[in-house]
Amino acid sequence: MAAVQQVVLTPYTAGVGAYTAFARAALPHGQRVMLIGGHNALLAGEARLIAAIRGTGLHIVGRLVVGPPCSMAQAQQTAQAARDAGAQMICGMGGGKAIDIAKAAGELAGLPVFAMPTIAATCAAVTALSVMYHPDGAFDRFLFLSHPPVHAYIDMDVMAAAPWQYLRAGLGDSLAKHVETPFSARSQALTQADSMGVALAQGLWAPLAASGAQALADNRAGIVSPALELAALTSIVTVGYVSLLVREQFNGALAHSLYYAMEHLPAMQQVLHGDAVGWGALVQLVLDEQMDKAKALLSLLRALGTPCSLGEMGIEQEDAAVIAGLRAAVGQPDMACLPYAVTADDVLRAVAGARALAEEAVN
Repeated sequence: MAAVQQVVLTPYTAGVGAYTAFARAALPHGQRVMLIGGHNALLAGEARLIAAIRGTGLHIVGRLVVGPPCSMAQAQQTAQAARDAGAQMICGMGGGKAIDIAKAAGELAGLPVFAMPTIAATCAAVTALSVMYHPDGAFDRFLFLSHPPVHAYIDMDVMAAAPWQYLRAGLGDSLAKHVETPFSARSQALTQADSMGVALAQGLWAPLAASGAQALADNRAGIVSPALELAALTSIVTVGYVSLLVREQFNGALAHSLYYAMEHLPAMQQVLHGDAVGWGALVQLVLDEQMDKAKALLSLLRALGTPCSLGEMGIEQEDAAVIAGLRAAVGQPDMACLPYAVTADDVLRAVAGARALAEEAVN
């Protein structure tokens, strides 16, 4: 008999004024809210949240500004702050790292977590996972949580006011999921939930190709539009649902492994996660000899303005530390379930091939 499987998908509320719906879902858990977020995120959303809960019975009993890295130490400190404040729930506001800290703290403190993403760079607002780092910024581990956030609130006014670079990063992360999940799941026996997740991942291409560039233009102009909403919800919700539906071994492959193997390098500190994994998806397609798809992805990345090589990210590909990082990608957790064996030399050849493809397209 198959093992018991439980799938919990975080419900979400999206649109202008989305925070006004928070009280309805929060009040069954109590009235005392611990607000956790990044500095810029709280500037973007805190006043909106305070206005939205005025007169509802909810009140904020603690406010904590968190920042990178998202470490176990910071999660433990945040959980203790929530306990000390007598909080009955945690509201995580911000980007991926701030929400990951809120989720980890909720897990440690035994408190329900609500997510309010202020940028569309990651799917952290709906996933049951926190990516943890060492204090020096190096990747530590994936902290798997017992459940995802209770509810996510995506205010489109906040999304429209956010720096457009984060939306572009979210689109890159979405394209990486489109490439990685079907690759990892290839030739594997899939459960019903796996099949749904793979189908969602395969369906990520069409909305991003159709609306991604327009969404970025609208974001730059600060305009709430159907294109912006579609792109933001695809990056936050659809990608997150893929992660919740498929087994963990299907959630990543080479694109994310390249990032985690190199993100500690000084040259990578100014590169957004989504930009890096968008390039990584191109490398993976070259590795897999899907050259027609690689060319299509390259064209879309160019339309979005995403860097398509290490050089375009300002990173010297021949640097010894960079080469060591590229070679280390094969040892990352996301490389544990691939349809065939991949060596460090294979990765180096794919990186070189992706660079040649990008340079050829420019010339």
